[in-house]
Amino acid sequence: MQKSYSKNSIPDLRRKVQYRDEIDLRYLGMRYLVPVMIMLTILIIGVMMVAATPNSNFPANL
Repeated sequence: MQKSYSKNSIPDLRRKVQYRDEIDLRYLGMRYLVPVMIMLTILIIGVMMVAATPNSNFPANL
C-alpha cells in the first residue's frame, strides 16, 4: 500500500465559498461593460423587430 505524504487532495466541502473571491472585478469595468451593453441592445432591438413584422398569424393587410 502506498502512503501519500503530500497535502490532502480531498477538498473540504464544508468550506463556504465566498462569491467575491470567485468574481474578478476587472471584468466589471467600463471597458468591458459598454461593448456588452451595445451587443445586448442590438440583440433586443433585433428580436423586437422580428416580433413586430407581420406573419401568417397576423397579416399586414388587416
